[in-house]
Amino acid sequence: MNSAMPQQKLAHIAQFKGKTQNQTLLANAIVELRNKSGQYVPYRELLDSASQSHFITERCVQRLRLSKIQTRYSIQGINKSSAVANHCVSVHMRSLHTDWHDSLNCVILSNITGTTPATKMDTCS
Repeated sequence: MNSAMPQQKLAHIAQFKGKTQNQTLLANAIVELRNKSGQYVPYRELLDSASQSHFITERCVQRLRLSKIQTRYSIQGINKSSAVANHCVSVHMRSLHTDWHDSLNCVILSNITGTTPATKMDTCS
């Protein structure tokens, strides 16, 4: 990507924040991300099978000391909600359990989601 001429991209996101009777647990996994020094660090990732893009938090990028790429990325969600991201980053990820690995281009956001689940859940039964 050329930082002098940012590319505009589009993604769609959605999150429900209404009061519900039941909690929905979001799928997640622990993977390892490669930092600037080439070392792998474990991180929890949110698995969203409906997402059309990959996202990473600014805090994660700072901890990994990765170089950001300037871009313009429009993000649209349910009920025409929208946001704009100005940076992306290339992240190398690998599995903890198999030989799978891949490099992903991730849009950088200050937050990806709120605290989930929103209330305490009974995990004893």
